[in-house]
Amino acid sequence: MENKLNDVSEPTTEPVTETTTTEPQPATSQPPTEKKADFPIFRLKLKAKALEAIFTAIATIIDEATFQISAAGLNLKAMDPGRIVMVVFDYPKEAFEEFSVEREGKIAFDLSGALKVLKRAGKEDTVELVLGNREILTPLEMWIRGKYERVFNLPILESMEEELPTPKLSH
Repeated sequence: MENKLNDVSEPTTEPVTETTTTEPQPATSQPPTEKKADFPIFRLKLKAKALEAIFTAIATIIDEATFQISAAGLNLKAMDPGRIVMVVFDYPKEAFEEFSVEREGKIAFDLSGALKVLKRAGKEDTVELVLGNREILTPLEMWIRGKYERVFNLPILESMEEELPTPKLSH
């Protein structure tokens, strides 16, 4: 059976059979230029139960979180889907056991997936969140270290968050 392929640049009236060759074929158009990723590169380490408590509190209000990773720490500003409740979360770099940020930026992921992973951690286990590929967007790695060492990959979501102003509260 023949597969009919039509070259987009030069339509042909004759059927073309699909073949596999090792010789380079001439390009009919310019290859797409790859855009440099603008996601953060970081390594954060803290106690698993502390991270689970943080994510549980935030997950009661929102499902997907877009965290800002900066040299100062981990931050989040988000509204619930009904736009009634705002979450403002700041975790300074001093609160982490290890904190290394090579490139600042935002990262979004599903909190329920992260909580499923964190439920597997023991009381004394630590969690390392790592995003380190410089060229392409890779999954967020969650390393759970304790009696055993395990790694889980969380898919990164496209951030749809708008910039929210910090509310001014009076005492």
